[in-house]
Amino acid sequence: MLPWVTILLVMMMKRNNASADITNVTRTSGESLKLLPDIRRGRKGIELHFRWTHPLLLLDNQRTRCPHGRCELLEDGSLSFSSVQPEDSGVYTLEVYNQQGYRQHKQVFHLQVKESSQSRMTAIVCSLLLLLILLLFIISFLLWKRRLLRSSISSAAAGERDTQTYMAMRGNHGNKDQEEGEKKEEEPIYVPCYPAVPAEPAENIYV
Repeated sequence: MLPWVTILLVMMMKRNNASADITNVTRTSGESLKLLPDIRRGRKGIELHFRWTHPLLLLDNQRTRCPHGRCELLEDGSLSFSSVQPEDSGVYTLEVYNQQGYRQHKQVFHLQVKESSQSRMTAIVCSLLLLLILLLFIISFLLWKRRLLRSSISSAAAGERDTQTYMAMRGNHGNKDQEEGEKKEEEPIYVPCYPAVPAEPAENIYV
């Protein structure tokens, strides 16, 4: 009986591994996509529960729309994208359960979304524009600093010239005053002269 159990376990493992095979899907940004599971809804009256998982979303029979609004879970269990974007890339896992809660199927999809040539060109143009704006800002800042430095140097030079002129003018005035003083000293001093009057003899001079 043991060999039969071993064979049964091996078959079940192979079945589980086969059901979990990864399906690689590649799309370009902006395209539509539908991830189709290998299993469809069973006979009429048999309800299946679908569950899609991704690092950024979780969809099931109650939550059928993605948060970003670009994808939804359809009634047949398919995951439909109206316009895929690079952030939609990743691994999507589909698990199908029956009414009793037993898993009937598991399937994994690896989605890779590539950027279109137009979006890539737009990104390049935007990057170049940003670099140009940054370069213009840097050049304007350097020119402003240079103009400010020149104005400060000019102001300092003008103040220095004014100080030197003022000192020179003071020196000239001082020399002029000194020359006038020397001229005044050299001029003769005139004293009024009156006729001599004989002095009266001193009286009662005791020696």
